[in-house]
Amino acid sequence: MRAIDSYTDKIEHFETMTFQERRDAVRKANLDDKQHTKSTLKAIFRVKPASDSVSEYSYKNNWGKYVECFTLNQCVNMREPSKKPRSKAQIVASEALANNVKAQSKESRAIELCKKLVEVGAVVIDTETTGLDGVAIQISAVCCKTRRVLYSSLIHTDEPISDGAYDVHGIDALMLDGAPSPEAVGHELGKILKDKTIVAFNSEFDHDICSNTFGNARFLQKKWTCAMYEIAVPAIGSTNRYGTISLSNAMEQAGVEWVGEAHDAEADCLGTVDLIKAIAEV
Repeated sequence: MRAIDSYTDKIEHFETMTFQERRDAVRKANLDDKQHTKSTLKAIFRVKPASDSVSEYSYKNNWGKYVECFTLNQCVNMREPSKKPRSKAQIVASEALANNVKAQSKESRAIELCKKLVEVGAVVIDTETTGLDGVAIQISAVCCKTRRVLYSSLIHTDEPISDGAYDVHGIDALMLDGAPSPEAVGHELGKILKDKTIVAFNSEFDHDICSNTFGNARFLQKKWTCAMYEIAVPAIGSTNRYGTISLSNAMEQAGVEWVGEAHDAEADCLGTVDLIKAIAEV
């Protein structure tokens, strides 16, 4: 329900009235004690709280911040909007300002970042692990520009795979028999990633896992781009109170379909690449 509906239901032709007529009608109907935010008061009545007004009601919004509310009686009138037509110079200036604000928005920066990652052929990395603080047992690398799988392999380890990790990716110790060692995989990745921009959906997690697995490999000294925090969240929005979004949710919101199964390193890389490409084309 819109805030204005509480007045339109009781005052005939309320939406077509001038701001002054609205203020007068609401006071006459004894409806001037309703609590509203500053933006709602401005939009409905063209008023703002007086300098000495004290909010008697507030609420916590979705971002955990308190929003103060006021009644019409606590407000003073704002200057009426000018009815004078804008000059050509004013129109050009306002359009330039709007374009500048849009260009500086988080969403626009995320879109531009995606375009750049595709243009330079950045490489998306993803891992499957023995556990949250473990080592990688599968890793893949896919080119953002060509969508080509540059590398994909299981990795041998003697570390136990936690039940929770197995439930997610389905990789067990038997599947790692004969898989290349971390040293061999790290060497191959080093050659592939030597001059590349590196991206991971949750870069902090994958970077830590790669550090546990490959030690001080040179490609770990680079700054990795986080597709979740730098792209998906600003472009699509978070889906929880922690300010994050899963790859699956981000792909769904962007209309991107899975190729393969989720929680397979190669499929996750391809999903991230397709997400980046989809946002780049917005």
